Amino acid sequence: MTLHHHYHVGGLTLASTLELPNLRAIAPPPAADITIAPGEVPERFANPTASGPTYQIEGQRFLLNVPQVGRYLVEEGCRITYQVVPATPTANLALFLLGSALGACLMQRGLVPLHASVVNLHGQAVAFTGPSGAGKSTLAAWLHHHHAAPVLCDDVAILRIDQQGTPWAYPGAIRMKLWADALHALGLDPATLPKAHSELEKYHAPISEPPLEPLPLRRIYLLHRSDSAHPPGIHPVAAQQAVALLREQSYRPLFLSAMGLTKAHYLHCVALARAVTLHRFHRPIDHQQWPQGLALLHAHLEQERR
Repeated sequence: MTLHHHYHVGGLTLASTLELPNLRAIAPPPAADITIAPGEVPERFANPTASGPTYQIEGQRFLLNVPQVGRYLVEEGCRITYQVVPATPTANLALFLLGSALGACLMQRGLVPLHASVVNLHGQAVAFTGPSGAGKSTLAAWLHHHHAAPVLCDDVAILRIDQQGTPWAYPGAIRMKLWADALHALGLDPATLPKAHSELEKYHAPISEPPLEPLPLRRIYLLHRSDSAHPPGIHPVAAQQAVALLREQSYRPLFLSAMGLTKAHYLHCVALARAVTLHRFHRPIDHQQWPQGLALLHAHLEQERR
């Protein structure tokens, strides 16, 4: 089967039969790190070593079953096979392919993705993490569209820590997933953008392609919605809490434990906590108050740079 499409993401090359416009297209490499192709995918493993509501693990094989979309078989960190439910929109198939399936593939390669959006501020990577709905993508998109901050990656951050202990953030997708209300606040028309999923009011917004080179990650902001008990503000996280919080904000942490990577996950978060500053950022969720939150962020970044 011919792999017509070639992409670069997170310092890795992908070869795919499926067109993936959310990724940066490249010339065909001599040999791709990860291949993506359709094929027969089992409904379940005969002897799984671990399982969850939608996944099973058997050695270096990971099976993801997404109802009404399809099944994905991830093997040895280098191969993803998908079997799609008939009439499933390509956008729906790609959403889980480039999310949970690719995330599992990265974990098989020994990487620990962070559930974060990352921007380039003053030549250094700054990550925004937090639970779904905290505003990671929205904040990164606002910085990109209104302050010309390049976006390295959206929602899933691929990090590598070098021998000197410096974490590096690698460029990811060249589109961001944003809800319709966020797009309106940014002055963008959702009707002109492709949907991320056929049944969701979430869309792919284009961003300027960042350079292929990674950037050193210096700061991580854990996002929270401000309220009467927690007014807008930025506060440091105590050192003894940092590792636990980073473990929680890893991408699909249940996959990591099910794969037997608990120790590697912990050591990765320890190294990350030593290398970056981690702060809680209680930010206004009302779009009309976004400038107030950004003023707090810029003031904090300037103070940290001194």
